[in-house]
Amino acid sequence: MLASSNTYYPVMLDIRGRTALVVGAGKLARDKAAALSKAGALVQIWAGKPDIGTVQEAYIVVAATEEQELIDWLKMIVRPHQLFNVVDRPEDSKFICPSVVRRASLTVSVATDGTCPAMARLVRQRLEDFLGPEWDEFMALAVDARQKLRQAGVAPARRAAFFDSMVASEVLSHLQAGRQVEAENAVEELLHAV
Repeated sequence: MLASSNTYYPVMLDIRGRTALVVGAGKLARDKAAALSKAGALVQIWAGKPDIGTVQEAYIVVAATEEQELIDWLKMIVRPHQLFNVVDRPEDSKFICPSVVRRASLTVSVATDGTCPAMARLVRQRLEDFLGPEWDEFMALAVDARQKLRQAGVAPARRAAFFDSMVASEVLSHLQAGRQVEAENAVEELLHAV
């Protein structure tokens, strides 16, 4: 069995209101900029070489380019505290971006420590099939139930048991079949049993 040459610490970053610089042109740069913007970052895109101040003021710098001279220059001027990524080149990056599935407030990330991004994409595609669109509503029901349980002062262990029961229940089946009211009723029954 091969061990990964890197050990990454998985983390979710709150980048709302932070400056993100994407250096590059084309679809890849636009996709990276769109993902950063969706997460709330203040995104700047440079098709060519940005000025040093622009680079050093950014919280996150993403090199979405094949221009080696530009990548080398960015690596030299990025400050130690900045998050820096060269797309598809983990050896030149301080972080890598996993393949992601989002369903409402549920985020599932898949990564291969940068060793085989295509495999992470394949696993993500299977997860997208497994976590169908009904999971958006399932998560909304779970979030609502959690708030009710917390407001009622239910202990964490009992809340965890509730969610075990919710996942094992017919709630998802009802949502898959378009039976919203039945799903909501099933959650209410589970809440009353706590």
